[in-house]
Amino acid sequence: MAKQAAASAGRMLRMLEVLAAHPAGAPLQVISQECALPKSTAHRLLAELTAGGYVCRAPGAGRYRLTLRLFSLCCSQVHNFGPVAALEPRMRALAHRTGLTVSLAWLDGASVVTLMRFDAPAGPEGHIGQRRPLYCTAAGLAILATVPDEEAAALVGHFIPYTARTITGPDMLAARLKRVRALGYALEHGEYDETVHGVAVALPGPGGRAQAAVGAYGPPEQITEQVLAGLRAAVAF
Repeated sequence: MAKQAAASAGRMLRMLEVLAAHPAGAPLQVISQECALPKSTAHRLLAELTAGGYVCRAPGAGRYRLTLRLFSLCCSQVHNFGPVAALEPRMRALAHRTGLTVSLAWLDGASVVTLMRFDAPAGPEGHIGQRRPLYCTAAGLAILATVPDEEAAALVGHFIPYTARTITGPDMLAARLKRVRALGYALEHGEYDETVHGVAVALPGPGGRAQAAVGAYGPPEQITEQVLAGLRAAVAF
C-alpha cells in the first residue's frame, strides 16, 4: 500500500510539471502521453488534483490547467519567514532610489528562485519564480559563500558553461567564494547571461548560513558603493 501511495504521489508531481509546461491547458491525451500513463490513470489522477484545488478545467473541451494553489502555498511559506515582510519596503525603496531592479532569491536545491522583485527600466528581464543556477549568479554565490567549500560544491553538483565567464569546476568555485567571503558580497558580470550584471548580499540565517540573498541588477556603471550600502542596510536585522 505504501509503495502504491508513493508511486501515485510521484505520478501526480510529474503531472503538475507537465501541466506547468502548458499554461493554456492541455487535453487528457497530451497529459497521458507526456506522463507516460494510460488515459484511465491520468484521468483518475487529474480528478484527484482537481478535487484538491490544484488543477481545473481550462476553456476548451477536455483541457486541464494548473490553478494558483501551489503558488499560494509557496507564498505562504516564504512570508512566514520573518524577515521577508520587513524586506519588501526596503527593497522597494532601494529600487526607487537606485533605478536598478532589486530582487530576493531563495535557495532551492542547486538553484536560486526569485521570490520577490521590484523592476526598474534599466534592469534585466525576469519574473517571480525564475530559477537560476547557484554557481554563476550573484545571489547564488552570496548564499554559497556562507557554507564550507565542500558543501557548496555538493550543492552545485554539475557545472554547465553558460558563457565564457562561467565557473566550470570546484576549484574555480572555491576561489570565487573565497573572494566573496573577503568582500562580504558577490558580483555577477555575465556568468549566466552575458547581459546581466549585479551585486548580491546574503540574508543571514541560523549559524551564519544563508537561505536567501538580496541583489541589485542593471548597467554595471550603476552598481556602485551606494547600491552595496543599500543592500547591506536592507538585509540588516
